[in-house]
Amino acid sequence: MYQFAFYVMFAAMLCLGSVWSPSMANATEYYVATNGDDGGPGTASQPYLTISQGISVLKPGDTLYIREGAYADRITPDAMPIPSGTSWSNPITISGYSGETVTIQGGVALNTGSTISYVIFDHLVLVGGLYVGCGSHHIRLSNSEVSNSSDMGIQFCESADYNEVINCSVHDVTFHGLYITSSNNLFDGNKVYNNGWAGYHLYHQSSQTVNNNTVSNSEVYGNGSGRANSGIVVSSGSNNVVYNNIVRDNAAGIGVAYGSANAYIYNNTVYGNALGGIDIGYGVTNTIVENNVVYGNGWGVVDWGGSNSIISGNTE
Repeated sequence: MYQFAFYVMFAAMLCLGSVWSPSMANATEYYVATNGDDGGPGTASQPYLTISQGISVLKPGDTLYIREGAYADRITPDAMPIPSGTSWSNPITISGYSGETVTIQGGVALNTGSTISYVIFDHLVLVGGLYVGCGSHHIRLSNSEVSNSSDMGIQFCESADYNEVINCSVHDVTFHGLYITSSNNLFDGNKVYNNGWAGYHLYHQSSQTVNNNTVSNSEVYGNGSGRANSGIVVSSGSNNVVYNNIVRDNAAGIGVAYGSANAYIYNNTVYGNALGGIDIGYGVTNTIVENNVVYGNGWGVVDWGGSNSIISGNTE
């Protein structure tokens, strides 16, 4: 009986060991506060003073909580070593503390040449925007705000793939709210507004294409005042999907352009845009526009010269 119980416990430990990595089993929480001390242990009661010190001790599975305040730090490998996680279930997490406003004055810049992956930035206000450079991948920004950038709000380099922007607001930046030149990214539940150029702009650079991106469940409005851009521009790549968004009161609504192929635009509500509601441009192929509600725009759904377009089930 006792021997059997021992074997059952031993087998359970083996199973748990196969699921829980050592990093997850030893995951640690660290803290930073404006009244902290970098000579301390970085605990909740004795936090570090600087974000760079907090990040320097992180290992996969660890979380750094940043307490209320405005921080002059720019989170970038030029200023501090930024470790990587090993998977979405074993990431590095850098988060504002729950219920507190944490402003990063210099934003986040994961510069090209750095290979950083599986890092989650959560509950932060990024005044300098978010840049994910070539070489990095699997970066997630969630429950955060990006504002007042003099450049792009969020920008992904052409080979920075598999990133996520979830439940964020991106607003009042000089150029595009999100300028995405990479593939396999997810943008869900965001509010993108009052940006000078497009809200979302998917566009290729160099020899790379911008494929397999998803823009969903977002509210996109008030964009294009500095340049007559659409709330959402899908261009240059293939298999990009735009669905369940509200796109309103922009210079234009949703545009499919610049050689896009196999774009799928469906279940969006598009209204109050000064120019077109949904435009299919010249030189694009196999665009599907269906089951959208489009009203009160300069014009509705127009195919200006796409090839093999399918337009069906829309309410205009």
